[in-house]
Amino acid sequence: MNKRISFKKIGNESIGFLSFFEANKDIPFDIKRIYYTYNVPIETKRGMHAHDVEAIVTDNEKIADKIRMLRNYGSRRKYYNEIEGVNSRLDEMQAALLNVKLYHYIELRSKREKIAQKYLNEIRNPKIILPKIRKGAEHVWHLFVVQNENRDKLQNYLNENGIGTQIHYPIPPHLSEAYKYLGYKKGDFSICVHFLPQLPSL
Repeated sequence: MNKRISFKKIGNESIGFLSFFEANKDIPFDIKRIYYTYNVPIETKRGMHAHDVEAIVTDNEKIADKIRMLRNYGSRRKYYNEIEGVNSRLDEMQAALLNVKLYHYIELRSKREKIAQKYLNEIRNPKIILPKIRKGAEHVWHLFVVQNENRDKLQNYLNENGIGTQIHYPIPPHLSEAYKYLGYKKGDFSICVHFLPQLPSL
C-alpha cells in the first residue's frame, strides 16, 4: 500500500469475495476489505476476459478520500494534483463486463462449491491431503489445493487422465529475482519452502 498513507489494520480478503471469517468480524480495521478479482472469465468464442480488478472497502472517510485521490493521479479535481498518485481506473470494457458478472456471482460461487464438495467427498486416497475449512470461516474455492509428497508424479498422472492441474508460485516470491535486493536466501521462510513442492491445484 502506498507509503504516503498510514494504516493500522488492513483486512485483505484478496480473491475471497464475499467470504467470511468469524475471528475478523470485530476487529476495527482501517481498511475492512481489499478484494482482488483476477482473470474474471467471460465466456466467448475468442475467450475474452476482464481481469486485475480491485475494490477497497472502508468506513473511514479520510482514508476513502485519500484512496480516491491515489487512483486518479492524486487529485480530487481534474488536473489539480495534491499528492503523487497513479492512473488506476477500471476501463469501460472491463467495467461493463464485470458489472454483468456481479449479478451472477452467487451462482458461479455455488458451482465452485459443488465441485469442491465433490472433490472432498470422492477423493479418498490417503496420500492426498485435502483442504480443510476452519471453524467460523467460509471458503469461496478460488483454488482447490491439495497436498501430496509426490506432487510432480501426481500431476503427471492427473494430466494424463485429462484432469488439469497447476502449480501456483513455483518460485516463492521471496526467492524471485524481483525481490533479490531484500537479501532472502533458501533457508528463509522454511514452512513455505517445505510445503511448496507438495501443493498442486486441481
